[in-house]
Amino acid sequence: MGLRKMAEATDTHDYWQLSRLARWHVEREAMNQALAMLVAAQGKLPMSRLCVNQLARLTLIRPRLTK
Repeated sequence: MGLRKMAEATDTHDYWQLSRLARWHVEREAMNQALAMLVAAQGKLPMSRLCVNQLARLTLIRPRLTK
């Protein structure tokens, strides 16, 4: 069902509100995909290995909290 028919079927949202919501959803999904691609590309850089190694060392020497 298209946005125009959805808007006609309801009295809570008009066509422009539905259009804006649909655009927002697509844009948000596109942003999430772009962020995932960026993180994946950064993970392939040589410098990322140094950061991961440093983080692993910090995690190993961090004192554990007792209950």
